[in-house]
Amino acid sequence: MSVNLRQNKITERSLKIKIQENNNITEFSLPIVKADKRFFNIKHKLNTVNEPWGLVTDTQVIDGSMVVTLRSVVQIHNHFNESIFLYYKKQGKLKMIGKAKPNKPFNLPVHSIYTQTKEIFFCPEKYQICIKPFIWKDIQPVMNLRALLQCPPNQVEDKDPFFIQILGVMEHIYFEHTDRYLMSSNCYNIHLYPTVILVNALPVNLNCIMQGDSELKTLTPGEKINLPIVEIGYSCLTLQIKYLDKYWDCKCTIEEHPDEFSIWSFSNNEDKPDTKANVINFGIRTEFHEGGTHIKTLYCPLWMINKTGRILTYKAADDEENMLQHSSNPTEPLMWSFKKKIFFANKRAYVKIDSGLWSDRFSLDVAGSSGSILCKTNNILYQIGVHIQLTNNSLTKQVTLSPFYIASNQCPFAIDFQEVNQEQNSWIKVDSNGCMPFWPQNITDKHNLTDKLFVVRIFGTSDTSTPLPYYKSRSDLIRLRNKVIYFF
Repeated sequence: MSVNLRQNKITERSLKIKIQENNNITEFSLPIVKADKRFFNIKHKLNTVNEPWGLVTDTQVIDGSMVVTLRSVVQIHNHFNESIFLYYKKQGKLKMIGKAKPNKPFNLPVHSIYTQTKEIFFCPEKYQICIKPFIWKDIQPVMNLRALLQCPPNQVEDKDPFFIQILGVMEHIYFEHTDRYLMSSNCYNIHLYPTVILVNALPVNLNCIMQGDSELKTLTPGEKINLPIVEIGYSCLTLQIKYLDKYWDCKCTIEEHPDEFSIWSFSNNEDKPDTKANVINFGIRTEFHEGGTHIKTLYCPLWMINKTGRILTYKAADDEENMLQHSSNPTEPLMWSFKKKIFFANKRAYVKIDSGLWSDRFSLDVAGSSGSILCKTNNILYQIGVHIQLTNNSLTKQVTLSPFYIASNQCPFAIDFQEVNQEQNSWIKVDSNGCMPFWPQNITDKHNLTDKLFVVRIFGTSDTSTPLPYYKSRSDLIRLRNKVIYFF
């Protein structure tokens, strides 16, 4: 039995629309078979405009319902975090059209776009109307039109002008009820962008002050902010972070043609104000949006996360002066940066515990890799697991160091465990539903597999289990004084 689901003929469905303005009547039939956009000419009463007015029917399917929107051929898309007021010129005077809210399309009324000059004016809150208008009809010959508008502040001494990057895009749509595109069947999308967008990809708050503005803006980790009063090629930014209980400052110029990857240096003068400052170099990635916006992401190449419970010290293999100490109970990732000459090079490092010996050299470049390193201090071996992964922005590598072996107790009572042939070491207690780091000593190549064992017992008792291997994954069932315990 087969079912033929092919439909040879689509049922024609249409919507009759009648528009009346005084004695001018426009009637047309709108096909609503599918979601699309169509252009219709409508009659109007204005003698000052010789060309016909255009109307766009925007048909969309939303939650199973077909929604038809009648609008003009011009739509504004505001990509700022604040509303932008719109104006047009009528008989030599500016008239307000409305307010374009952030991230919501705004449809301009038909009468406001079909003026003799086709001009649109913009005005952010607390600023004056832009000096130069944007002529939407100029989009048609070039398909994509970019412009930079400048809005003076209400009081010139307060702050710098507000800049608007405009990208006008022409879109071909169907002409009336046909499936054809004509030269006149177009609609125009006008996108409003800031000149610069700053993204904080650091694990700490970032304070930012723009040139010409005394207001301090704070970006939390992962937050981005528009910088609308920054003029590319001329303006400066002052940035500050609080890190390791110190303040680090950076003053940088927004270049007109920057490299995709560059370096911004943050300095600290608190410890030695009369000498050369301590410096942390951070990476800055600049992406160029089609609308002319510079999207700048501030990041650190490495975040070190210490889960060992021990004080660690890191040393760069290519710069032995670059050493950082990591506390045993950190509250935030340790940012590890490098000198400018090796900032974008391959990175290798050593690590040690307390004042012990340095580990073998290991790589920090391969995201997604994991392994272990050996550190020795006070004649005790520590096997540390190293896991490297990329953060969401793909710019920072997060390096996590943790005990390679961890004892996890899922029993409803506390247990003790101990490595075989290490009776001189005390038993390690693990509370119910708790975990503890396990630092076995029989882990070098000179030890046999029969040495890489451990035993457990119920806390407060002396009866121990049979020796169990810790060097491979397995499940064992053991019995202790008529009590059955599963160990995984």
